[in-house]
Amino acid sequence: RNEDDVEQDFVYDTRLRPQIALPENWRYLGYSEGLFLLQSKAERNYSEVDLFGYYGFNGQFAFDPIEAQKAAPFENGLARIEFDDGDVQYFDKVGRYTRSQ
Repeated sequence: RNEDDVEQDFVYDTRLRPQIALPENWRYLGYSEGLFLLQSKAERNYSEVDLFGYYGFNGQFAFDPIEAQKAAPFENGLARIEFDDGDVQYFDKVGRYTRSQ
């Protein structure tokens, strides 16, 4: 890998044929309920932050990626996202906040 190469992952079917390319500079963290949980780094106010996004087989994010400390794959239709201040919130598959812990 050269310094200028961009990391990119692919999702393969059971015959090891590529089915979808995940977005560049996003790291695969898990899969559940039809969405891939991805993580990336971004610059905000001169510091690096983590972004989490839920990506579908349609090649789109289900909703805008969220700046957070941790995120979990969907379980029973909800994704658990923990923010830097310790607040935990749950989101549905279109990005609507549903409840906090």
